[in-house]
Amino acid sequence: MEPREIINTLIEQFGGTQKVFSERIGVSQPTIASWLAQNKLTRGGKMRILEALPDVEMAFLDGRRTGLYRKAENTGRDIHADLPEGAPFYHNLPASAGQNYAGDYDPSVKRVVIPGSVAEAFLPVKGNSMDPTLQNGDIVGIKAVTSIENIRPNGLYLILTTDNERMLKRIRNIDRGEELTLYSDNPDYSPFQVLKSQICGIYRVTSFIRDIE
Repeated sequence: MEPREIINTLIEQFGGTQKVFSERIGVSQPTIASWLAQNKLTRGGKMRILEALPDVEMAFLDGRRTGLYRKAENTGRDIHADLPEGAPFYHNLPASAGQNYAGDYDPSVKRVVIPGSVAEAFLPVKGNSMDPTLQNGDIVGIKAVTSIENIRPNGLYLILTTDNERMLKRIRNIDRGEELTLYSDNPDYSPFQVLKSQICGIYRVTSFIRDIE
């Protein structure tokens, strides 16, 4: 695969537009446009992509294989092969269910199969605080973050609090103090802080779609 084809595949899988993809991996949109125009993916660009998207295979970025995602070590199986088919879609998720989106298999929850997705669960977007990136009614795929130190600057996250709040927000950096600042993409909403001690779960937004049917 040529670099241009590789980049376009990444854009399609992880954002849908150059702007969203550039924000996800922490580079400017003109940088993405330059990679495409020059048909070249720089070494630094590859490192930035691997840091932001750890499930992506370096061999794919190098054009040595067509598979986008890495394999489990010492096996030929995909790293998600042991999960039940598809990921749960919580179309009407109550606040009390927010403690564990991707837990044990529950046959009563609808499961969604989206080829190439690394999401552990899907849920609908409500409200307009993340316009224009995420719109009311969109479906987001999420994946658990094991530690607050693993948060990627400027990434989109679902934050769960001990007050049963579920917030889709952007985290630009990790504050050194006791609070974490959350940002909306909609300029009508001001940034605000939450106590780190009140955060009981953080999930990275890995993908989103506008129509699940």
